[in-house]
Amino acid sequence: MEVIDAIKSRISVRCYKPDPIPRDIMTKVLDVARFSPSGTNTQPWEFYVVTGKTLENIKSIGVKNIAEGVAIDEPAVPYSGDFRRRQVALGIEMFRIMGIQREDKKRREEWVLEGMRFFGAPAVIWICLDKAYYQERRDIALVNIGVVTYAITLAALEFKLGTCIQFQGLMYAREVQKALNIPETKHLASCLSIGYPDWNAPINSLRSERESVEKLTTWID
Repeated sequence: MEVIDAIKSRISVRCYKPDPIPRDIMTKVLDVARFSPSGTNTQPWEFYVVTGKTLENIKSIGVKNIAEGVAIDEPAVPYSGDFRRRQVALGIEMFRIMGIQREDKKRREEWVLEGMRFFGAPAVIWICLDKAYYQERRDIALVNIGVVTYAITLAALEFKLGTCIQFQGLMYAREVQKALNIPETKHLASCLSIGYPDWNAPINSLRSERESVEKLTTWID
């Protein structure tokens, strides 16, 4: 697949087939992603690919915490302005496609839990880095992690895989880290579900809008 085609065709997949991903295919995806650029070639990322019973356990932790109203590790600051407008527009279109009415509280809550189940993905990748590096160089650390995360989403397309970068996997990061036996010296920085998309699911027809280049760009001579 051509690079431009991959960038334009990538979507956040929110319904997957249960088919497992062969390990050699997953290895090839990560092997491509490791060529991502990083500040002074530090390559701070480490990948934890989680499947099977361990993934099911983590799903149950997230669902239980949400159902019981457990506070997330790091509460997110609410969006405002254009950020809030874009977020709301996405939510409205998402629920329209799935036929969920605004007043249908039960189905909206069920959709939140589906996110905690990683939309049925057979695998989830957590990306972490040394906590000391993260604390000392937080800005560049997050840039590095963002770059390699996006590289995974693009590389996955070559193998007919879909992905969704998910905040849900970091909402209860401390419990996830314990369940995966990740050392306390590491910081969980990114998470994405990955698998073969179920293209028959209406939600996978969602295509979010993008701002025009004219609105986003300032030209300076």
